[in-house]
Amino acid sequence: MSITGSILLTFNQPVSSNLKFTIEPEVIVVSGLGKSAYEFVIAPKNAWTFNTTYTLTISKSNSSQNNQDLDKDYVYTFKTPPFSGI
Repeated sequence: MSITGSILLTFNQPVSSNLKFTIEPEVIVVSGLGKSAYEFVIAPKNAWTFNTTYTLTISKSNSSQNNQDLDKDYVYTFKTPPFSGI
């Protein structure tokens, strides 16, 4: 993933625009619905930090627009590339 890349989450139910999630280490993000009601996008406001492993947790307390609850917390990790110079 590039340091300015976004994360696209795709659900099998229409997702709420108020999706509850955490990212560790903490970073300021911009998030919201994607191109359809089944997509949610998370992007860094500025950039992810180089050479860093992030953990994204989608809380099981989320409900779809159809009031379907998630069955568990979903946890994903991703790593940004090291700085390679100019």
